[in-house]
Amino acid sequence: LIECAGFTAKVVHVNDASTMTSSVQQEVNAALMNTNARVIVNYNRALVGQEGGGHFSPLGSFSNDMYLIMDVAKYKYPYAWISSSALLTSMSSIDLCGKYDEKKRLNVTFPTSAHEMSKIMDEIRCQPMHRGYVIVTLEE
Repeated sequence: LIECAGFTAKVVHVNDASTMTSSVQQEVNAALMNTNARVIVNYNRALVGQEGGGHFSPLGSFSNDMYLIMDVAKYKYPYAWISSSALLTSMSSIDLCGKYDEKKRLNVTFPTSAHEMSKIMDEIRCQPMHRGYVIVTLEE
């Protein structure tokens, strides 16, 4: 669908924060400077001092080894500058259901116990995967 609208999406899984080299930072920074591109990060909020777990947010800018998280839940968390090392560590964490069977449809209510959640994760064949980021670019 995104390609039909003239966009491309590049998904990057950050396997280890220590391997987050300047080349990856350069890629993210270049995308942030490109007026036709946007960067969306999948990070673990708890690892940057916030409540909660995995979350998706757009990046707004970078400056002096810091990144501006433009949180989509601004009623709960305002925009925040986060150090590149903290962001990289949170993006290299494991999402317990980072990959799943997208064709599997379930008719369930919100799980109220760890057992119910585990059962749902098994049904949709969840596989752990590192978090990371997506660069979405409008092709001209």
